[in-house]
Amino acid sequence: MRVTPFREPARLLFHLNTHSRIVLERFEGNGMADGGEWDVPTELIPVRLRALGSRFVVVGQFVGPEDGDTVDELREALKTLHIEDIEAGR
Repeated sequence: MRVTPFREPARLLFHLNTHSRIVLERFEGNGMADGGEWDVPTELIPVRLRALGSRFVVVGQFVGPEDGDTVDELREALKTLHIEDIEAGR
């Protein structure tokens, strides 16, 4: 599988029960990456960063499947998404 790591500054827009809507600041409003808005599980966001408008860094990897990859391997590769304090991301 092809794996491309990323680190993107983001801002918390609102909560949706067990998920939260964030916006990747670099893509906000420019038509790329769904306008930069993603839904992520709220449990990934540290409690101290759950206030609306909080800024943080989303860290993970984009995964491109290739022949021979199993579903389990792909799922495991996608589990790397996590949130860091924006100060730690500098």
